[in-house]
Amino acid sequence: MIAYFDLDQNLAANIKNQEMVMTMQGGGNGKLEYSIKDSFLKNTTSNLKFSYDMNIKEVNMMGKADMVTTYMVGINKTN
Repeated sequence: MIAYFDLDQNLAANIKNQEMVMTMQGGGNGKLEYSIKDSFLKNTTSNLKFSYDMNIKEVNMMGKADMVTTYMVGINKTN
């Protein structure tokens, strides 16, 4: 038996250390399949779009990403 879920993703990050500052924002959606029988995540698809701004010393980098990922998991049972 499989349970199906819709994913709603939100991304917000602020990272600072002595050498750099980075912020990220974005969001997306996806699907998730969970095996009730095996109590295990089977498959996930994700569509995530985000932008980032990073300052390292005197260099400023800005960018955008559009990531599509698929995770497919198999379970091998051994005796």
